[in-house]
Amino acid sequence: MQKLSTKTQKLCLAALLVALGIILPYVCHIFGSGLGKMLLPLHLPVITAGLLLGPLFALLVAVLSISLSFLLTGMQMPSAVMFPFMFVELCCYGLISGLFARMVNKNKFFSYIGVAGTQIFGRVLYAGILAFVIFALPVPTAPALTTVYVALVAGVPGIILQLAVVPVLVILAKKVMHFD
Repeated sequence: MQKLSTKTQKLCLAALLVALGIILPYVCHIFGSGLGKMLLPLHLPVITAGLLLGPLFALLVAVLSISLSFLLTGMQMPSAVMFPFMFVELCCYGLISGLFARMVNKNKFFSYIGVAGTQIFGRVLYAGILAFVIFALPVPTAPALTTVYVALVAGVPGIILQLAVVPVLVILAKKVMHFD
């Protein structure tokens, strides 16, 4: 049997991560919207894509995951009001984690640093964007100030979950797929 090229492997893995980016939020929201805000299910495949596939594939995974999730769930996950904020946030997560990919290729331990660094930058950026819209722009559908709190605090269990799961996924996938 012929081995798939690295580019084909990466494209297949990106497609799998997009599918997870659609399924995970849906499953979380079955149990209530609070679970999605707490576990951050869209972040997991995007950050994994960044650390495994680099910034461009991760950006693709981010754009397709959130857009398809939004369209396929009747525009409920995420809500229309939150979609633009989460779109920017996930694209940033993809790009930032993708920048850590080269470090991860040199030392697998850096996958933990990549997840932590991505989460810190992404949460601060997301909260900053929300706060800017709330305080600086006269947008009638602007999210409430509590959304900033949610962006920073409610997602802590999801951040911990990602710190535990993503590096292990990255290390296993690199071992199984034999690419860097």
